[in-house]
Amino acid sequence: LNKTEKSVLIVSRLDERQKKISKAIKLWEIVTRQNSIIDWRLDIVGTGPDYEFYNSMIKELNLPNVKLHGYQDPRPFYEKAAISIMTSDFEGFPMTLVESLQYGVVPIVFNTFSAITDIINNETNGYIIQKDDNSDFIEKLKLLMMNKDILSALANNALYSAKRFLPIAICEKWQSIITKLSNTK
Repeated sequence: LNKTEKSVLIVSRLDERQKKISKAIKLWEIVTRQNSIIDWRLDIVGTGPDYEFYNSMIKELNLPNVKLHGYQDPRPFYEKAAISIMTSDFEGFPMTLVESLQYGVVPIVFNTFSAITDIINNETNGYIIQKDDNSDFIEKLKLLMMNKDILSALANNALYSAKRFLPIAICEKWQSIITKLSNTK
């Protein structure tokens, strides 16, 4: 939990149709320009068909505190990051959110898919923002960036809540279901 770097993280396939990372870049620009938050950076890990589109966008907006890292092992990035963000239009069950929780990285995510409440408990281990409520997304991002106590509390809760996704916890749930089904015969 003692993050040494002020890093906001996106781990994703770079596919604008689904992931809408251009939205994250634009929100990042607003946060950093409005509030002179220059000691934080946005790290984007992944590759995909829209890598060059995002690279051009970052250059055009002149955002020196945003870096596309391409395809990498995300573990070192999770270990350093304090916050993760997701701006997807739709998802199934995104493992990047579970991974964020496992590393104590606090997620901020738009409410655009049903599995989100299975992963994030709003205002406890992250933030669920109503779809297209850019103002609230920006406010929550600024809150975490500027308030170490709130960030730390949510990070601790993230680590705790990630335990329910450990293999042993999943196996116990399956065993319980199988036992109940066996007893109903």
